[in-house]
Amino acid sequence: MAKLQTAPRIADPDGLYEAIIEAHRDLDEPEARKLDAKLILLLANHIGDAEVVREALAIARAPGPGGAAPGHTESEETAPGDTTRGDTTRGDRA
Repeated sequence: MAKLQTAPRIADPDGLYEAIIEAHRDLDEPEARKLDAKLILLLANHIGDAEVVREALAIARAPGPGGAAPGHTESEETAPGDTTRGDTTRGDRA
């Protein structure tokens, strides 16, 4: 069974983040949710392994900013008082 890769693998994460933000520009909330759903389904199909997608869903749903990757605690993800990582569910990026 494949495992979800949680180590950073994106060469330009800031550029990718900007592309995602740009894709949402000028969309209202229902349109943004529709875009997110379509993107998730496209990427899930690309992954092609339902167990890996389920693992990603569990991590994404975990409490804390971004959830905790397997083998990591929430405190390793964001240090107490760390304001450099915003809660993207509320849109407050630092």
